[in-house]
Amino acid sequence: MVVINLLKWIFNRSPKNAANPQMPQNIPPEMPDPNIIPLESYAETDSIIGTSLKVGLVEKAFKSNGQLVRTHDNLKMIIGCKHLIHQLQAEDQKEKHTLGIAGICVYCEQELQQLLKKGQISQFDAERLSYVCSDCARVTDSGELCCPRHYKAISNSDGTETYLSSEDIKEQKRQDTIQIANNTFAILFGSNNQSKEQSDE
Repeated sequence: MVVINLLKWIFNRSPKNAANPQMPQNIPPEMPDPNIIPLESYAETDSIIGTSLKVGLVEKAFKSNGQLVRTHDNLKMIIGCKHLIHQLQAEDQKEKHTLGIAGICVYCEQELQQLLKKGQISQFDAERLSYVCSDCARVTDSGELCCPRHYKAISNSDGTETYLSSEDIKEQKRQDTIQIANNTFAILFGSNNQSKEQSDE
């Protein structure tokens, strides 16, 4: 993507030779070195506002010991669901499927913020590990976005699936308990009413 114009004029060498330079040994471009002259940088990244997270592409060109050196760095990161992400939006092109970031798992975020407060993880890791990819994320019955660790899939009679979060499961258990209690009372009071009606006759 980085286009260096007038290579022959700048370096007095052909673009063919410049395209395949010999990399200087043990001198990464990021290190301050008087022999390294930055020439051009190009970045095409996706950022999440409010965080330090970036994915995308960074390319640089610099001159070192009379040679043109180009670097090409794909910025990727492993997020909370353990998948490797290099762009924010999911994409399907013919036979290629590229993962994106669906959003933040609310339960991972809560857990990681507690670890951050205790100083057990960095701010970067707290942000990175709270995200879930487009393939793994599910919206639960209560409308929360969750990772596979924090939702449970329930098969419906029509073949579809409903996803329950931790809170949904607790609420379902509470409702089940109430329903059992109501059924028990209905049976008990129903039996008593029947017995009373029979005795009145």
